[in-house]
Amino acid sequence: MDGHEKVSCKCSGHRAKHAGRKRKDGTIKKRMNGWFMAIDPRTGIVLSVREMQAPENNQIAVDVLKDVVNLSPQTDCVVDDRMCSSLKKMSRSSTESFKGIKYWAIDEFHAHGHAANCPCNPLVHKKLARRLSKTNTSVAEQSFAWFRGYASSLNTMARETHLFYVLDYVQRHDDLMRASQDSHLNPFSTKRKIGLAVGAVKKPASKKYVCRYPSQLPADVVKLLEGLTAKVISICPGIHSAFHFEALVDPVTKAVMPVELNLRIGGAECPCCVEAVSGVFLPLAAADLALVPPVLTPRAKHLPLIKLAFTVEKEIRITASVINLVRSTRLGYLGIIC
Repeated sequence: MDGHEKVSCKCSGHRAKHAGRKRKDGTIKKRMNGWFMAIDPRTGIVLSVREMQAPENNQIAVDVLKDVVNLSPQTDCVVDDRMCSSLKKMSRSSTESFKGIKYWAIDEFHAHGHAANCPCNPLVHKKLARRLSKTNTSVAEQSFAWFRGYASSLNTMARETHLFYVLDYVQRHDDLMRASQDSHLNPFSTKRKIGLAVGAVKKPASKKYVCRYPSQLPADVVKLLEGLTAKVISICPGIHSAFHFEALVDPVTKAVMPVELNLRIGGAECPCCVEAVSGVFLPLAAADLALVPPVLTPRAKHLPLIKLAFTVEKEIRITASVINLVRSTRLGYLGIIC
């Protein structure tokens, strides 16, 4: 069982209460608290789903569990990331069906953050570990990882429409699971987090992808790009967007290796791909106009574009401003759009 707040509808009347710190401006979110689901780890089918009127608490867990035991009376194990706090509420419940549940546990991912004396920790109690040895305790997180992908669409709907589509999506998910089609779920949604927590998986070396626009670049670099743009326009007066230049940065030598230069001339696009040859930063440019509709053009008309690719690539590659920018920001990838 688990609750998720990313998919939530707008408050139609009174504003719902929310957990956590208040916003800086003191306003309260005009949204509900998301959904709480109970999922069968063996089949992946959603057994019960309820909207959370209040922040995730023990009462919503009890209500959902009542639905589960009514649907599946043979249930003997319940996994919840808040089981430590909700266990007392569960044990005090007057529901007779709860007496058949012998195992109360937390999932493997959250177990690493619980104390050694936690009664629900499968990492501490062998009885729970044996019961959950072949159980996917992260099935709820995997389902919500797929479910929240539709938050941008579901969260903009009116309350009645939102409720309808959420329940419809749950039904469609169950239909896929009954047909043994689980490709829409991410089996690694929590395994990587667990591996990082226990040290089994190490974070790779930082290799960031950054695309910087002229407004984010230093003034001297912007001035350089404006000068290169003027050269492009002087050769191709009908140009729409000046050029798009991409380069790889050597993390050791900090040298800029051109990768791609795109020119858009009128309604035609001319990609000039610049590559390194034999490990030496020697450009190899090739231009091919793609006109719509296709028009055969003499190769002599391509020569100015090829020469332009060499000129622009050379000036950007050896410019000290770009090299200093790379050294200061430690970019692994540099994209310049003008």
